[in-house]
Amino acid sequence: MATELLDFWVVIFFSLLGVILTTRLKLPSVVGVLFFGVLVGPHALGLVGDTEIIPLLSELGAILLLFFIGIEFNVDKILKFGLRAALVFLLKFGTVFLLTYIAALLLNLEILDALLIAVLLSFSSTAIFARLVSDSVIQNREETLFVSAVLIIEDIFAIFILTALSHLRLSEAVSLESVFLSTLVSLLILSFSYLVLRWAVVRLSIWLEEKNMEAQLFSALSLCALLSSIAVFFGLSPAIGAFLAGSVFSSTPVFRKVEHALQQLILLFSAFFFFSIGMQVNPVFLLAAFGIILFFTLLNLFLKFFSVSLSSYLLGYESRSAVFSGLLLLTISEFALLIAIQANGLTSFDLVSFSAALLFFSGLGAALLFPLEASINAKLSAVFPLSTKSRLKNLSLYMDQFVSRFEPGGAFYQAFIGHARQLFSYGAFVVLVVASFSIMQPYLLPLLSYSLGPIRGTDLLMIAIILYPSYRLLQIIHVLLGEFAEAFHRVDRSRTNGKNRMLADFFFFFFFFSLSFLLPLVLSLLSLPHFLQTISLVPLFISFAFVWDLAHLATLRLRPSSKPASR
Repeated sequence: MATELLDFWVVIFFSLLGVILTTRLKLPSVVGVLFFGVLVGPHALGLVGDTEIIPLLSELGAILLLFFIGIEFNVDKILKFGLRAALVFLLKFGTVFLLTYIAALLLNLEILDALLIAVLLSFSSTAIFARLVSDSVIQNREETLFVSAVLIIEDIFAIFILTALSHLRLSEAVSLESVFLSTLVSLLILSFSYLVLRWAVVRLSIWLEEKNMEAQLFSALSLCALLSSIAVFFGLSPAIGAFLAGSVFSSTPVFRKVEHALQQLILLFSAFFFFSIGMQVNPVFLLAAFGIILFFTLLNLFLKFFSVSLSSYLLGYESRSAVFSGLLLLTISEFALLIAIQANGLTSFDLVSFSAALLFFSGLGAALLFPLEASINAKLSAVFPLSTKSRLKNLSLYMDQFVSRFEPGGAFYQAFIGHARQLFSYGAFVVLVVASFSIMQPYLLPLLSYSLGPIRGTDLLMIAIILYPSYRLLQIIHVLLGEFAEAFHRVDRSRTNGKNRMLADFFFFFFFFSLSFLLPLVLSLLSLPHFLQTISLVPLFISFAFVWDLAHLATLRLRPSSKPASR
């Protein structure tokens, strides 16, 4: 008992030392806490032995850290920046994942190791982001809110990957398809628990005395423990339940009254998570793999800055705002540490030491580069010639116009909202009728023995019932596909002739159709999991929209006297 108490005192003292040192140096506290965790751990000075306190602190710290991240989950931010934030996340994650995976393969790493490393490096840290924007002036910048929305989407995706890894470790026969399905089932059950508890907690918090901060804090921690236990019951990481618990509690009426005290308490305990991770780092591995660690650190900093700043600029932000956004997302995420822990045993590569080292160096790099925002923007502006900047600006204006059509107030958004009720009601009716006839067919066949060639009487009756709803569905789909195709054209339909628009439609069709065939080939050549090839369905469906619009324009050209129909 005395040994465990001494170890705990050492952890507290050196965590405090790390926080003080990094605060004085204006660095993220994670950097100092990780460093001293490595220093005093059983693989270095050995001031803390290889006891049960390390996994205990790691588990407790991870739960409270994810509870804190769940608190930061803000639906309003997603609604405000949803499409643009999602596009930045997709470009960032896709760029970092693919190029990191290729680089890992070129370094002769195993395919599974390369996949895991690519996933680890694709996320950015919410905790370090919060430290970088702690200044109230920076917090109120629109780019900060935008990057926060990107991080929220990242965190949701990271939860999915963490869930999948939890199932992968439990599966005796490794089947990505079965793991994917079991992950979806677990998340659906957990989401149902989340909705029920959110309804109950919001009403229960009203009964608690609002001025009794202790009761409110304990209710928050009790909720965290409850959802973490539910996650463990379904074979998931308790950190996943903690994330949902944070989101639930942030929706209660009394949350704002205890927000500051709760965040300080959680950040204190979550520091133990980073310290415990540091104690698990093997310095021998770091020395042996220092070249690889340095290479991936520099590659990751470049890829994240390039992908985020470029995508932000193309989506309408000015160059300095784009650089600011890129600098905020340079660091490796705390989710990388959680994923590395979950992946322990799936590979012989020391992912915990590797990801901790990358988090340390990327956090250090972000802290050093962040104050240089203005000078980095000036140097980048000087590098590009005027012709290149002019082309990028035109592309930015085009992308801004394109995305705005799908946002609230945009043409496609308005068309979809205007037809959404009919679309879902007619669609649900058709599906319900087809399903009912499929189930009842053995009982209806004796009553409707009439047939018209291969078409049976039951089929004729079903077609008669769904004929009008199907016709209305096609009309609505025609309108939506037309607005979707229209979003890709720079010039309004009324200001260009049909021939030029048909040529543009054919170009877009050929581009997306070719992409749908090239993607599976590239993914196969890279030995990526087979289920990722379903991504090719996205450009295939997009190409279908241009075929539809092309057919509509061809029909109009055959009737030159008629006026173009409004969509």
